[in-house]
Amino acid sequence: MNSDDGKRGRGGVVFSIQSLPGNKVRINMDEVSNKNFPSKGPWLDEGTVTCKDYDEKDLDEMNFSKEELQAIGSYVVAWLMATKKNPHK
Repeated sequence: MNSDDGKRGRGGVVFSIQSLPGNKVRINMDEVSNKNFPSKGPWLDEGTVTCKDYDEKDLDEMNFSKEELQAIGSYVVAWLMATKKNPHK
């Protein structure tokens, strides 16, 4: 990793994990906007982008196919590029 210059873009995404009944977990992806652009935050929640439920054991063991991991990464990059082109102001 390069050194941190303290600058950030106008928008981004935040991931969180939520416990659910039955040994399930939900991965949440929320869009955020940077209210102190071009510095680091504070970040304001702009809403939920998507979420997906998993068996906790599968997440704990990182039991994903290569295709599923690639799809998650591609989705994140596509969303970041969309927020770069159309930022919240």
